[in-house]
Amino acid sequence: MIELITIAAGVGMGAVGCGVGMLIGRRGEARRAALDLEDHRIDADRAAENHRRDVEALSRALDELRGRAAISLAGSLPRDAAPDRPTARALERFPARLRGLATVDEAVVAQADGLLATPVDDAQLARAATLVADLGPLCDMRLPGFIGLTVERRGQDPLTYRLLPDWTGGAWLVVAGRGGPVNGLALDTAIAGAFVGQNHVPPSQMLTGRAPPPASTPSILDMDGAFQAAAVVADGELVAYGAIGGPARDVMAHMVPGLVALAGRVRHWCGAPLTLRLDNPHGEWLVWSPLSDGRALVVVGAGPVVDELALERLRGRVRRITTTSVVEVEDFQIEEQAS
Repeated sequence: MIELITIAAGVGMGAVGCGVGMLIGRRGEARRAALDLEDHRIDADRAAENHRRDVEALSRALDELRGRAAISLAGSLPRDAAPDRPTARALERFPARLRGLATVDEAVVAQADGLLATPVDDAQLARAATLVADLGPLCDMRLPGFIGLTVERRGQDPLTYRLLPDWTGGAWLVVAGRGGPVNGLALDTAIAGAFVGQNHVPPSQMLTGRAPPPASTPSILDMDGAFQAAAVVADGELVAYGAIGGPARDVMAHMVPGLVALAGRVRHWCGAPLTLRLDNPHGEWLVWSPLSDGRALVVVGAGPVVDELALERLRGRVRRITTTSVVEVEDFQIEEQAS
């Protein structure tokens, strides 16, 4: 009996010891888990703090970069007044302000007669600059008020032409883009900031907002309202036209010969264009886009960029509603306007 009691007591003590040991072990595990959790929390706080510091450092670096970019174009106020005559040294200041921009490959100034006023190593750009001899008279006589032209070509970087201030005697800044057209605001800022007291942009007539929208929108513009006017040109004549607050039909018809002549001179000096974009000082633009069978699509709008997707939809719509006969294009437009 005593032995049984002893054995039972031993078993009980062992069970108690095991229970105490397990309890102590669990407490130790809980303590270690708590310590690990605290370590993870501390690491997370440190990572969050480091991330915050990195973001702040990056923000400061971007602000500094923007500041330097602004200083390089607009912030560095011009100190010199425009000279009395367009010397080569004075004209060189315009392309010099553009060099170093990511979207600019090369820039040159061409005089009104198409001769280069500043040096350039790119032979293709030098040839393209000769277009200025035709561009100036066209913008003075047939396309009044336009101060900028952008030429986009297949497989080549775009070219941008910008009229320089009056004292340059009708000279133009010609810029070869890199990967895309040069931003027009950057060009205006570079030109305006070269000298003090320049008349950079001459006044011009407005293209958009000339007349209230018609009661029934012509089918050629029955889209998403991306453009104020659209026209189809064939054989040098306006064969179809629709406008929503754009220029009157006679105004567009008056510009067509100049646009046809410009497209021909661009093809001669720069190669076959995909699109031609003309800009005026009011932020309005006119885009000439060749179609098949010798036709061309002309659209008018306003804003810094052209909605390329809307332009492509309009091209497809014009191709679908027109046939190989120019007369049928006119008949279709008349029916749409009368309906």
